[in-house]
Amino acid sequence: MRILLVEDDSTLCDLLSRMLKFEGIDSVIANDGLAAEKYLLSNPQVPIDLILCDVMMPNMDGYEFLKRVKNIPAYRDVAFVFTTARVSRDEELRGLMLGARAYLKKPVEIATLLEVIDGLNEKK
Repeated sequence: MRILLVEDDSTLCDLLSRMLKFEGIDSVIANDGLAAEKYLLSNPQVPIDLILCDVMMPNMDGYEFLKRVKNIPAYRDVAFVFTTARVSRDEELRGLMLGARAYLKKPVEIATLLEVIDGLNEKK
């Protein structure tokens, strides 16, 4: 499995990447939505099984990035999960209405993330 981690907090991104690697999950890292979009557009042959994306980022927020992913044919059906400190129900509903499969509140515990990943794998 390969996950695209889209997170502007480099310390958190590094920690998540290491924890996922320990679980046998590869990750590709982008520090904002713009960098993630650029990566996807330039690597349409690279399989991505899940996009794990922060909501609040510079250059392009997670909501806009999700909208753009839906317009990239090679990735439009990839599972998308938000991670965020924005905890209001309205924010969560916004993310889910845009097509996210889950909305995880930060700090994300690895056990919770792995449960979501397992659940997404069962739906395939």
